[in-house]
Amino acid sequence: MALEFYFRVDASSKIGLGHLYRCLTLASFALEQGIKSHFICREHRDYNYKLVTHSGFQLHLLPSGNVTQLSDSIGTKNIYQDWLGVSPITDAEQVCKIIGESKKNQKVIIYDHYGIDSQWEQKVKITEAFLLKVSDKPSEKTLADIVLDQTLSRKKSEYEELIHSRAYVFSGTSYALISKKFTGLRKEALRLKMHTTQVKTALVAFGGSDPINLTSTFFSQISSYPKNIKYDVVCGSCNPHIHQVENILSDLTIKGIEVKLHIDTKEMAKLTASADIAIGSAGSACWERAVLGLPSIIVPFENNQLDVARALIENEAAHVIYLDEFKSEIITAMHLLTNSIELRKTLSYNSSLLCDGDGANRLLIKLKEILNEKL
Repeated sequence: MALEFYFRVDASSKIGLGHLYRCLTLASFALEQGIKSHFICREHRDYNYKLVTHSGFQLHLLPSGNVTQLSDSIGTKNIYQDWLGVSPITDAEQVCKIIGESKKNQKVIIYDHYGIDSQWEQKVKITEAFLLKVSDKPSEKTLADIVLDQTLSRKKSEYEELIHSRAYVFSGTSYALISKKFTGLRKEALRLKMHTTQVKTALVAFGGSDPINLTSTFFSQISSYPKNIKYDVVCGSCNPHIHQVENILSDLTIKGIEVKLHIDTKEMAKLTASADIAIGSAGSACWERAVLGLPSIIVPFENNQLDVARALIENEAAHVIYLDEFKSEIITAMHLLTNSIELRKTLSYNSSLLCDGDGANRLLIKLKEILNEKL
């Protein structure tokens, strides 16, 4: 029986773009194996999902909800239920209607959404689809048949009390969903990082939406830093602070600092490979940087990024600055990383050991094995 994937995932300035990007990565790997993917996404005024259709996947757009979304900033609580825009039951009913229109293939619902709970899962089970939950933290009970958590050092045992007896857990960065654009550059990038003696290019990327505007904060702090570094700055078009970023970068250009802004870039892998250091968040992009051995200053600014930051520290794979220390510590961190060849080599080597970029293939192999056993 043919497989068919249905991704339930959203993107917006509050939710961010990382959930969508990793689902698109998995869908791209699946397409190469003849698996058709559908994306079920809720309409948000600050994101248009053109990336889904431009990638060749069918988009099912759900009507916008009427609930105000809040960002997942450190210290905020109980915000995820609002990210669906509607109640979990209403969302599940809309999803079931879409899935019910398809042919009788073996359906897999892959959901990467903090707003989805066990009520939603129970409702969509009427479709007889296999449920795969993409998670970042073991926080609540789930009816999923597979849980994928690509967090570094995440243990299967952390989900034991949260899953049903026949469920599977695939955890850790060996299952990180990384585009082939990155893995194709891995060998050469790692070689270059071991021979780089001077920092010439820095990649600045605080996520597609950068909800608390760390990009502007960073450049405000380093405006008097040595001008011999070129900065590649990556933002998404849904970044609510994009105009402020543009103004700050324009002022820096006048001061003689070389900066280039990349909005909705399709060349993230090349930018990562060509950079000598990175400054960014502790989201999924950490594993893209790890694949290419890019020494990084990491700033966790969301609740779900704290586990990643701690694991990176334990593995000596990044220089981590916590949010409340960002303004006071960033210049010191930049000085440390730009002036120590040995530190950069250490971070590059240690991070490269964490992720080889083949996670999507591993997951698809496991998924097919499980489904074959059940049929």
